[in-house]
Amino acid sequence: MTTEDGPRALGSRYVLTRRIGQGASGEVWLAHDLTRGVDVAAKLLWPEHSNNPEVVARFVQERNLLRSLTHPLIVKVHDLVVEGTTLAIVMDLVQGPSLNQLLGMHGPLAVADTVTIIRGVLSALGAAHAAGVVHRDVKADNVLLTTAHGWQGKDVRLADFGIAAIVREDTGNRTEAIGTPNYMAPELIAYGKSGPASDIYSAGILFYALIAGRTPFAEPGNPHAVHLHHVQHAPPPLPIDPALWRVISGMLAKNPAHRLPAHETLAALNSLPVSAFTTPPLPVQPVPEQWEEPEVPLPSKEQVVNFFAATQPVAPPLPPPTEVPALADADPDATSLNSHRTPREVSVPASLRLSTPVDDGNRTQLGGFGKHQIKLEETEEAPKSRRRRWLLVAGALATVLAVTFVVLWLTGSLGSAGPAAKPEVEVTTAPAQLTGEVLPSGLRTDLRAQWDKQAGLTQLAVTYSAAPGTKLSGETLLVIPALEPGACPQVSGGSELTPIKASSDGLRIECGYKVTLPLLERNKPHTVDLTVKMDMAVPGPDGQEAAAPADYSQWLAALMQATDTGLEQVTGPVFALQRVEAIEVSAESVSLTGQAGVPVPYQVKARWRAKDQSQALTELFTPATLDGSETRPLLDLTGGEGLDAVQLSTCNEAQIIGIRVLAEQPSRTCFVQVELGVFDAAKATFEARLR
Repeated sequence: MTTEDGPRALGSRYVLTRRIGQGASGEVWLAHDLTRGVDVAAKLLWPEHSNNPEVVARFVQERNLLRSLTHPLIVKVHDLVVEGTTLAIVMDLVQGPSLNQLLGMHGPLAVADTVTIIRGVLSALGAAHAAGVVHRDVKADNVLLTTAHGWQGKDVRLADFGIAAIVREDTGNRTEAIGTPNYMAPELIAYGKSGPASDIYSAGILFYALIAGRTPFAEPGNPHAVHLHHVQHAPPPLPIDPALWRVISGMLAKNPAHRLPAHETLAALNSLPVSAFTTPPLPVQPVPEQWEEPEVPLPSKEQVVNFFAATQPVAPPLPPPTEVPALADADPDATSLNSHRTPREVSVPASLRLSTPVDDGNRTQLGGFGKHQIKLEETEEAPKSRRRRWLLVAGALATVLAVTFVVLWLTGSLGSAGPAAKPEVEVTTAPAQLTGEVLPSGLRTDLRAQWDKQAGLTQLAVTYSAAPGTKLSGETLLVIPALEPGACPQVSGGSELTPIKASSDGLRIECGYKVTLPLLERNKPHTVDLTVKMDMAVPGPDGQEAAAPADYSQWLAALMQATDTGLEQVTGPVFALQRVEAIEVSAESVSLTGQAGVPVPYQVKARWRAKDQSQALTELFTPATLDGSETRPLLDLTGGEGLDAVQLSTCNEAQIIGIRVLAEQPSRTCFVQVELGVFDAAKATFEARLR
């Protein structure tokens, strides 16, 4: 994204005229829509977002939902544009000020004016929640007025829906992108959980701020103290009508279950007599010298999780996702995601690919077992010209394969191994089973094979289980070799099984498969039943006639060894259940400031089984990690629970809120200790000293 002041083109439809503002997620430009002949606003996301493949994918996936969100008091999103390394959201242009600017110009508002604004905000939130959309960042900057003077309720506009959802995993320490500290709900601060009730809390903060001239827990320059107030203290009461204060304090309840939904809050507001709204503008309210405890505290994390699980809005079904364009190759003449013209073909990075193209030469029937036959290498990007030519060929080939797929499906042949070839030798191979070792993650893999005489095939059962006290899920590697080096066996059955392809996985492992596991926990193993068609004739020693093996024990051992050999060569944070060997934690010392608890910076990393030690450690989470932005390895190692499964402990001179450790008193031997499933990290000590 360039910083030039324009004018310049944005795709083929828009012209950026001048920069008119900026925020935590990007900068806003005045733009002109050449097709409709009207001025619009274009929010250009910061480069740190547009360079993140996951943000780009969400940007495309959210487009239908954002464009479908229509309400008179919601800033309408018209288009999402991808151009080069630029991501832009095109929306209605609102000429008037934000409420933050209005407060700066006029100070606290009269109660009647404030109620008019909040009615509009609640109406917009009610419509969004009914459509399955949570705003996540309601604040004065995101509520706009169409005019600065003589405005009415119809002039209120709620902006920036979807921004927090799009950039949520690319925020680092910039909490404004997920929620502004002064407006964040206590459950989001303490547990990383949010839902429609969290929007009501933020709207209650806005309600309070418009009357008081400041947010209830504001302490300039000390966001951590603000967080503590949100979680632990009641808002200072305002000198207004008691019935109106009950509505505001209800919106600010610590327990999200005690906050009325948007439409009920609006009904409660409308039920008050006009006399409740006659309070004139107040002076800016002072920060209290002492804070009061709330009547009802924030409930436990489990209660909050259960509440949001029962009340989370469900978005209407969307059409199937389309392929995500690679930004560097995007066509400047077809960058609008709202456009109906046919874009040029572009190459798509594997990390963004939502539909799998034809594999370029990677075989689904892969070579035999043994170290020397397992080939694994990371793929390299071809030059653009070669990529584009390949895509044209792949497109034609995909058409042929699609027709073949339909024929096979209609004839009932798809997924069938076909009639088994009559073995050249008599097969009397006895069944065998092999019990695997328990890996550091708590995963164990057991194998069992037997000969199906009627079908003339080998039946292979692969059973995955988790150690007691462990929850696991995610992908594992399985290599299925033949009895003898040569062509890989044909494997069928098991919807969890996917052949590893260089084009989509960036790896080439002959005979390799990804197995996607559901939740594993104590007494809940998962078995993948497979049918293997392979030549059962094994050459005898010294030129003797070939014969079938006496049992499957050697083949199962070779299968286990081939899988292990493949894992040795894998790089990157994949197959966490098989490759993470330990977790490590580090913490930094802090200086106490005399204010509320000082956050202790710490980092939890996974130590991977890796030949290259520079890739042996990757980050699992830090105190800045929010719910919904967990890494894939963290989710896999916790059975999908992510941060909910993290157990922290610290010294008596510090306290824990969510996954944050706050130092409150001096200590030379304070510590952070992290438990995650079967992993128990060593203590990381830090010093809390007086400044």
